[in-house]
Amino acid sequence: MAKKAKKQAKHDRSALMGVHIVKPPVFARSPLFGGHTICTSSHEGVEQWKCSVCYMPSSNWDTFALAKCRGSLAERWALAEVAAAEAVGEVGPGHHRMLAGELVWCLICGCYG
Repeated sequence: MAKKAKKQAKHDRSALMGVHIVKPPVFARSPLFGGHTICTSSHEGVEQWKCSVCYMPSSNWDTFALAKCRGSLAERWALAEVAAAEAVGEVGPGHHRMLAGELVWCLICGCYG
């Protein structure tokens, strides 16, 4: 809380002296360095950003542009399926996960995600 008050006091002093505080622009982290592959959209006049790989949405550019992408969920599930198949031979009691593009579904019960 003291940090917030200190920042507000600095801002107030700058305003009294006629100094305008300008934040530098935030540039997106490149996907080559672990950043999101960003797509833009707007809903009811509110601009939003979404990663086309991990599908994480955000309405705050400053935090979203610098964040690391967690990768494709389907790819992570496929790797987990391979690891589980090598370890036990089956994913869970009564389930057998299948991967079709970006969709993971159970061959036994039909659940999907």
